[in-house]
Amino acid sequence: MKTIPSLIALLFLIPFIVLLADDTKPVPEPALEAIRYERTGGNAGTHDVIEITPDGAVTVKGRRMGNAKGQLNPEQITKLIVLFTDWNKLKSKYPAPRGAADDFHISIRYGTITVSGRESNANLPASFKAARSAIEKIARELTKK
Repeated sequence: MKTIPSLIALLFLIPFIVLLADDTKPVPEPALEAIRYERTGGNAGTHDVIEITPDGAVTVKGRRMGNAKGQLNPEQITKLIVLFTDWNKLKSKYPAPRGAADDFHISIRYGTITVSGRESNANLPASFKAARSAIEKIARELTKK
């Protein structure tokens, strides 16, 4: 007869055990989203584009950067994921200050979020500058420029 109360207690606890089991599911790692970097302007009137797919394929096309294709390694992919962590918190535009001329206009889209800025804007966020620098470094390594 002691088994009936134990069985009832066990039946009562099963939903809680299931809930605990559901909470222990691993959280998926963040994945790289598609990136499109575009740089226009400057004294020479350049137009450079760098595209990076979620699987790390890279295409570089442009007047100053040259043309190349390549593949990111896992460490580069991880670095980009980290650099874009707060991308959704940035403003969409960082315009040039009054009187600025011949500077670059840089536009970076990460997933569906595009942030653009003028090189002469002293208020470009550090995360924008870091993303720009990392993407340009990837392009330089591919094109050897």
